[in-house]
Amino acid sequence: MDDKQKNLLNDEDDQYERQVYLEQIAPYSEEAKKQAEKLKRQQEAEREKRIRQEKLELMKLKSGVIEESEVIKETHEPPPEMTLGKKIGNFWYHYKIPLIVGVAMLAAVIFMVVDTLTREKPDVYVLSTCDNGLEFRTDLLEEYFEKFCPDLNGDGEVCVRVISAPASEDFQISQSNQAKIITQLQMDQSVIILTCDDEFDLHSEKEPGKPYPEDTYVFADELDDLRKQFPDNDKVIEKGYKFYGDEIEKALQWDNMPQNIILSLRYPHKPLSGKLETMQKNYDVAIEVLKKIMAENDN
Repeated sequence: MDDKQKNLLNDEDDQYERQVYLEQIAPYSEEAKKQAEKLKRQQEAEREKRIRQEKLELMKLKSGVIEESEVIKETHEPPPEMTLGKKIGNFWYHYKIPLIVGVAMLAAVIFMVVDTLTREKPDVYVLSTCDNGLEFRTDLLEEYFEKFCPDLNGDGEVCVRVISAPASEDFQISQSNQAKIITQLQMDQSVIILTCDDEFDLHSEKEPGKPYPEDTYVFADELDDLRKQFPDNDKVIEKGYKFYGDEIEKALQWDNMPQNIILSLRYPHKPLSGKLETMQKNYDVAIEVLKKIMAENDN
Protein backbone atom coordinates (compact mmCIF):
# COMPACT_ATOMS: atom_id res chain seq x y z
CA MET A 1 0.00 0.00 0.00
CA ASP A 2 1.57 3.33 -1.06
CA ASP A 3 1.65 6.54 0.95
CA LYS A 4 -1.31 8.02 -0.93
CA GLN A 5 -3.48 5.07 -0.07
CA LYS A 6 -2.42 5.19 3.60
CA ASN A 7 -3.11 8.89 3.79
CA LEU A 8 -6.56 8.38 2.22
CA LEU A 9 -7.41 5.64 4.70
CA ASN A 10 -6.41 7.83 7.65
CA ASP A 11 -8.06 11.03 6.36
CA GLU A 12 -11.06 11.63 8.61
CA ASP A 13 -12.24 14.74 6.72
CA ASP A 14 -12.99 13.19 3.33
CA GLN A 15 -15.32 10.33 4.15
CA TYR A 16 -16.93 10.17 0.72
CA GLU A 17 -13.61 9.60 -1.08
CA ARG A 18 -12.58 7.17 1.63
CA GLN A 19 -15.78 5.20 1.18
CA VAL A 20 -15.41 5.06 -2.60
CA TYR A 21 -11.80 4.06 -2.30
CA LEU A 22 -12.56 1.41 0.30
CA GLU A 23 -15.29 -0.07 -1.85
CA GLN A 24 -12.87 -0.35 -4.70
CA ILE A 25 -10.02 -1.98 -2.78
CA ALA A 26 -12.07 -3.86 -0.16
CA PRO A 27 -12.08 -7.14 -2.07
CA TYR A 28 -8.28 -7.06 -2.21
CA SER A 29 -7.18 -5.67 1.17
CA GLU A 30 -7.91 -6.88 4.68
CA GLU A 31 -6.99 -3.48 6.05
CA ALA A 32 -9.41 -1.85 3.63
CA LYS A 33 -12.15 -4.19 4.80
CA LYS A 34 -11.55 -3.24 8.39
CA GLN A 35 -11.60 0.44 7.50
CA ALA A 36 -14.84 -0.01 5.52
CA GLU A 37 -16.55 -1.75 8.44
CA LYS A 38 -15.32 0.93 10.81
CA LEU A 39 -16.66 3.66 8.54
CA LYS A 40 -20.01 1.87 8.24
CA ARG A 41 -20.30 1.62 12.05
CA GLN A 42 -19.48 5.30 12.37
CA GLN A 43 -22.20 6.20 9.84
CA GLU A 44 -24.76 4.02 11.64
CA ALA A 45 -23.85 5.58 14.98
CA GLU A 46 -24.19 9.10 13.54
CA ARG A 47 -27.54 8.19 11.97
CA GLU A 48 -28.93 6.81 15.25
CA LYS A 49 -27.64 9.85 17.11
CA ARG A 50 -29.37 12.15 14.60
CA ILE A 51 -32.64 10.23 14.91
CA ARG A 52 -32.52 10.48 18.73
CA GLN A 53 -31.88 14.22 18.53
CA GLU A 54 -34.78 14.71 16.08
CA LYS A 55 -37.16 12.73 18.32
CA LEU A 56 -36.12 14.80 21.31
CA GLU A 57 -36.62 18.04 19.38
CA LEU A 58 -40.01 16.85 18.11
CA MET A 59 -41.18 16.15 21.68
CA LYS A 60 -40.05 19.62 22.71
CA LEU A 61 -42.00 21.16 19.83
CA LYS A 62 -45.17 19.27 20.64
CA SER A 63 -44.97 20.10 24.35
CA GLY A 64 -44.36 23.76 23.65
CA VAL A 65 -40.92 23.89 25.25
CA ILE A 66 -39.52 25.35 22.05
CA GLU A 67 -41.22 27.05 19.11
CA GLU A 68 -38.80 26.02 16.39
CA SER A 69 -35.89 23.66 15.99
CA GLU A 70 -32.52 23.94 14.33
CA VAL A 71 -32.21 20.17 14.28
CA ILE A 72 -35.51 19.55 12.47
CA LYS A 73 -35.66 21.77 9.45
CA GLU A 74 -38.86 21.49 7.49
CA THR A 75 -38.56 22.15 3.83
CA HIS A 76 -41.67 23.01 1.89
CA GLU A 77 -41.68 22.97 -1.84
CA PRO A 78 -43.71 25.77 -3.33
CA PRO A 79 -46.99 24.48 -4.74
CA PRO A 80 -46.92 24.04 -8.49
CA GLU A 81 -48.55 26.79 -10.46
CA MET A 82 -51.98 25.73 -11.77
CA THR A 83 -53.67 26.87 -14.93
CA LEU A 84 -57.21 28.32 -14.78
CA GLY A 85 -58.62 25.07 -16.16
CA LYS A 86 -56.89 23.02 -13.49
CA LYS A 87 -58.08 25.41 -10.77
CA ILE A 88 -61.67 25.06 -11.97
CA GLY A 89 -61.32 21.28 -12.20
CA ASN A 90 -59.84 21.11 -8.70
CA PHE A 91 -62.64 23.29 -7.29
CA TRP A 92 -65.30 21.16 -9.02
CA TYR A 93 -63.73 17.94 -7.72
CA HIS A 94 -63.81 19.09 -4.09
CA TYR A 95 -67.05 21.12 -4.01
CA LYS A 96 -69.30 19.69 -6.73
CA ILE A 97 -71.88 18.13 -4.37
CA PRO A 98 -72.47 21.25 -2.20
CA LEU A 99 -72.42 23.36 -5.36
CA ILE A 100 -75.08 21.22 -7.06
CA VAL A 101 -77.26 21.21 -3.92
CA GLY A 102 -76.86 24.96 -3.51
CA VAL A 103 -77.76 25.70 -7.13
CA ALA A 104 -80.81 23.40 -6.93
CA MET A 105 -82.03 25.10 -3.75
CA LEU A 106 -81.48 28.55 -5.26
CA ALA A 107 -83.37 27.53 -8.41
CA ALA A 108 -86.27 26.21 -6.31
CA VAL A 109 -86.46 29.46 -4.33
CA ILE A 110 -86.34 31.56 -7.50
CA PHE A 111 -89.05 29.39 -9.10
CA MET A 112 -91.37 29.74 -6.09
CA VAL A 113 -90.87 33.50 -5.92
CA VAL A 114 -91.44 33.99 -9.65
CA ASP A 115 -94.41 31.61 -9.63
CA THR A 116 -95.98 33.47 -6.69
CA LEU A 117 -95.47 36.86 -8.33
CA THR A 118 -96.58 35.92 -11.85
CA ARG A 119 -99.21 33.22 -11.29
CA GLU A 120 -102.79 34.20 -11.91
CA LYS A 121 -104.79 34.39 -8.71
CA PRO A 122 -108.14 32.63 -9.30
CA ASP A 123 -111.33 34.56 -8.69
CA VAL A 124 -113.39 31.37 -8.36
CA TYR A 125 -112.55 27.76 -7.58
CA VAL A 126 -114.51 24.77 -8.86
CA LEU A 127 -114.04 21.31 -7.35
CA SER A 128 -114.82 18.44 -9.74
CA THR A 129 -114.94 14.75 -8.81
CA CYS A 130 -116.38 13.53 -12.11
CA ASP A 131 -114.79 10.52 -13.77
CA ASN A 132 -117.01 10.40 -16.87
CA GLY A 133 -114.71 12.34 -19.22
CA LEU A 134 -115.12 15.79 -17.70
CA GLU A 135 -111.66 15.44 -16.13
CA PHE A 136 -110.21 15.66 -19.66
CA ARG A 137 -111.94 18.98 -20.39
CA THR A 138 -110.60 21.02 -17.48
CA ASP A 139 -109.33 23.92 -19.63
CA LEU A 140 -112.61 24.20 -21.55
CA LEU A 141 -114.56 24.01 -18.29
CA GLU A 142 -112.53 26.86 -16.81
CA GLU A 143 -113.15 29.00 -19.90
CA TYR A 144 -116.87 28.30 -19.70
CA PHE A 145 -117.16 29.41 -16.07
CA GLU A 146 -115.02 32.48 -16.72
CA LYS A 147 -117.80 33.83 -18.96
CA PHE A 148 -120.02 34.28 -15.91
CA CYS A 149 -117.53 35.24 -13.18
CA PRO A 150 -116.56 38.76 -12.09
CA ASP A 151 -113.01 39.98 -11.47
CA LEU A 152 -113.06 39.56 -7.70
CA ASN A 153 -109.40 40.20 -6.92
CA GLY A 154 -109.17 43.31 -9.11
CA ASP A 155 -106.17 42.20 -11.17
CA GLY A 156 -107.91 42.95 -14.46
CA GLU A 157 -108.31 39.28 -15.36
CA VAL A 158 -111.06 36.75 -14.73
CA CYS A 159 -109.59 33.42 -13.71
CA VAL A 160 -111.40 30.22 -12.71
CA ARG A 161 -109.39 27.30 -11.34
CA VAL A 162 -110.89 23.81 -11.66
CA ILE A 163 -109.54 21.39 -9.07
CA SER A 164 -110.01 17.96 -10.58
CA ALA A 165 -110.12 14.96 -8.22
CA PRO A 166 -111.94 12.21 -10.13
CA ALA A 167 -112.73 8.79 -8.72
CA SER A 168 -110.28 6.09 -9.80
CA GLU A 169 -109.92 2.34 -9.62
CA ASP A 170 -106.26 2.84 -8.80
CA PHE A 171 -106.02 2.75 -5.00
CA GLN A 172 -103.22 5.29 -4.68
CA ILE A 173 -104.85 7.78 -7.07
CA SER A 174 -108.18 7.30 -5.35
CA GLN A 175 -106.67 7.94 -1.91
CA SER A 176 -104.80 11.00 -3.19
CA ASN A 177 -107.95 12.49 -4.73
CA GLN A 178 -110.01 11.73 -1.62
CA ALA A 179 -107.45 13.66 0.42
CA LYS A 180 -107.63 16.53 -2.09
CA ILE A 181 -111.44 16.64 -1.78
CA ILE A 182 -111.39 16.59 2.01
CA THR A 183 -108.79 19.36 2.04
CA GLN A 184 -110.94 21.56 -0.19
CA LEU A 185 -113.99 20.94 2.01
CA GLN A 186 -112.07 22.32 4.96
CA MET A 187 -111.43 25.63 3.17
CA ASP A 188 -113.61 28.59 2.25
CA GLN A 189 -112.66 28.87 -1.44
CA SER A 190 -114.29 25.91 -3.23
CA VAL A 191 -118.04 26.53 -3.17
CA ILE A 192 -119.00 25.21 -6.61
CA ILE A 193 -118.89 21.40 -6.75
CA LEU A 194 -119.28 19.18 -9.82
CA THR A 195 -120.00 15.49 -9.24
CA CYS A 196 -121.58 12.54 -10.96
CA ASP A 197 -125.06 11.80 -9.60
CA ASP A 198 -124.21 8.23 -8.66
CA GLU A 199 -120.93 9.10 -6.88
CA PHE A 200 -122.29 10.16 -3.52
CA ASP A 201 -125.25 10.37 -1.17
CA LEU A 202 -126.11 13.36 0.96
CA HIS A 203 -126.83 11.43 4.12
CA SER A 204 -124.37 9.51 6.25
CA GLU A 205 -126.77 6.61 6.78
CA LYS A 206 -128.70 4.67 4.15
CA GLU A 207 -130.75 2.95 6.78
CA PRO A 208 -130.62 3.31 10.55
CA GLY A 209 -127.47 1.60 11.76
CA LYS A 210 -126.17 0.93 8.23
CA PRO A 211 -123.73 3.65 7.19
CA TYR A 212 -122.68 4.25 3.61
CA PRO A 213 -119.07 3.63 2.66
CA GLU A 214 -117.05 6.71 3.59
CA ASP A 215 -116.43 7.91 0.02
CA THR A 216 -120.15 8.01 -0.80
CA TYR A 217 -121.16 10.55 1.82
CA VAL A 218 -118.11 12.80 1.76
CA PHE A 219 -120.44 15.72 0.87
CA ALA A 220 -123.00 14.91 3.58
CA ASP A 221 -124.14 18.07 5.39
CA GLU A 222 -122.03 20.21 3.03
CA LEU A 223 -124.35 21.01 0.11
CA ASP A 224 -127.13 23.55 -0.02
CA ASP A 225 -130.62 22.41 -1.05
CA LEU A 226 -131.10 24.60 -4.12
CA ARG A 227 -134.76 23.62 -4.45
CA LYS A 228 -135.57 26.30 -1.90
CA GLN A 229 -134.20 29.04 -4.17
CA PHE A 230 -135.25 27.52 -7.51
CA PRO A 231 -138.50 25.65 -6.77
CA ASP A 232 -139.79 25.93 -10.34
CA ASN A 233 -136.70 24.58 -12.11
CA ASP A 234 -137.14 20.93 -13.06
CA LYS A 235 -133.38 20.45 -13.39
CA VAL A 236 -132.81 21.28 -9.71
CA ILE A 237 -132.86 18.31 -7.36
CA GLU A 238 -131.82 17.81 -3.76
CA LYS A 239 -128.15 17.42 -4.69
CA GLY A 240 -128.03 20.44 -7.00
CA TYR A 241 -128.46 21.52 -10.59
CA LYS A 242 -128.30 19.01 -13.47
CA PHE A 243 -125.35 20.39 -15.39
CA TYR A 244 -126.10 19.86 -19.08
CA GLY A 245 -127.51 21.82 -22.00
CA ASP A 246 -126.77 22.83 -25.59
CA GLU A 247 -124.49 25.73 -24.66
CA ILE A 248 -122.55 23.63 -22.16
CA GLU A 249 -122.04 20.86 -24.73
CA LYS A 250 -120.87 23.41 -27.27
CA ALA A 251 -118.46 25.09 -24.85
CA LEU A 252 -116.99 21.76 -23.74
CA GLN A 253 -116.93 20.43 -27.33
CA TRP A 254 -118.70 17.34 -26.08
CA ASP A 255 -121.26 15.67 -28.30
CA ASN A 256 -123.66 13.38 -26.43
CA MET A 257 -122.49 14.79 -23.12
CA PRO A 258 -123.65 12.59 -20.21
CA GLN A 259 -126.50 14.05 -18.20
CA ASN A 260 -125.44 12.73 -14.80
CA ILE A 261 -123.26 15.72 -13.84
CA ILE A 262 -124.57 17.70 -10.87
CA LEU A 263 -123.55 21.27 -10.04
CA SER A 264 -123.85 21.73 -6.27
CA LEU A 265 -123.09 24.61 -3.95
CA ARG A 266 -121.68 24.30 -0.46
CA TYR A 267 -123.81 26.22 1.98
CA PRO A 268 -122.00 29.03 3.85
CA HIS A 269 -120.60 27.93 7.22
CA LYS A 270 -117.41 28.38 9.24
CA PRO A 271 -114.86 26.01 7.66
CA LEU A 272 -111.93 24.55 9.52
CA SER A 273 -109.56 26.76 7.52
CA GLY A 274 -110.92 30.15 6.50
CA LYS A 275 -113.62 32.61 7.42
CA LEU A 276 -117.42 32.45 7.28
CA GLU A 277 -117.47 35.92 5.71
CA THR A 278 -115.20 34.79 2.87
CA MET A 279 -117.24 31.66 2.23
CA GLN A 280 -120.47 33.69 2.24
CA LYS A 281 -118.95 36.05 -0.34
CA ASN A 282 -117.89 33.11 -2.52
CA TYR A 283 -121.36 31.57 -2.15
CA ASP A 284 -123.06 34.80 -3.29
CA VAL A 285 -120.83 34.89 -6.39
CA ALA A 286 -121.54 31.19 -7.08
CA ILE A 287 -125.31 31.79 -6.93
CA GLU A 288 -125.02 34.53 -9.55
CA VAL A 289 -122.87 32.28 -11.75
CA LEU A 290 -125.44 29.49 -11.44
CA LYS A 291 -128.29 31.81 -12.40
CA LYS A 292 -126.44 32.82 -15.58
CA ILE A 293 -125.76 29.17 -16.47
CA MET A 294 -129.44 28.37 -15.94
CA ALA A 295 -130.52 31.30 -18.09
CA GLU A 296 -128.31 30.11 -20.95
CA ASN A 297 -129.25 26.41 -20.84
CA ASP A 298 -132.84 26.15 -19.57
CA ASN A 299 -134.72 27.41 -22.61
